[in-house]
Amino acid sequence: MGVEIFNIPWFTAIQREVPKDKIGRISALDFLVSYGMSPLALAILPFFIQSFGQMSVLLICGGLTITSALLALLVPGAWYMRDPRREQPLGKWGEVNSCLRK
Repeated sequence: MGVEIFNIPWFTAIQREVPKDKIGRISALDFLVSYGMSPLALAILPFFIQSFGQMSVLLICGGLTITSALLALLVPGAWYMRDPRREQPLGKWGEVNSCLRK
């Protein structure tokens, strides 16, 4: 459930920033890297638990997760999902109205 907190802004950003004809390729690469690394992590996890202890590994992994989320907040534009190309927000129905006027 906690992963979904990261997925919503991530997929929103992909849909907003990646050209429509490249979304399939970028999504495939994203899933390959994201989910493709899971077996590798599961393969090395027992080694780390045996070497450092279960609680240490849990705390380190949790700390890395929290740290990566906090570091992502340092990226300009990560706080608000705004389109930097648009000077003023269009409002609730602004995009629909602007499309109808054309």
